Amino acid sequence: RPQDVEWCLADDGFHIVQSRPITTLFPVPRAEDADHHVYVSVGHGQMMTDAMRPLGLSMWQLTAMVAMHEAGARLFVDVTARL
Repeated sequence: RPQDVEWCLADDGFHIVQSRPITTLFPVPRAEDADHHVYVSVGHGQMMTDAMRPLGLSMWQLTAMVAMHEAGARLFVDVTARL
């Protein structure tokens, strides 16, 4: 089921610090398939936690070098294949 995963990089290694079921689910992008996906919130990575306006959403989606998926006026990158 959906998880809230806290992780870190240390000594050239990837470490899961904590994982627990999500108790309040914010909208995430809808996948085209039934597979599991891992999404990273673009805004949270840049400390922009508020919803984006339509111009900002479209600017990021048109200029980013990876597909950016929108949900709840926020952008996400599907990093499943990289993991």
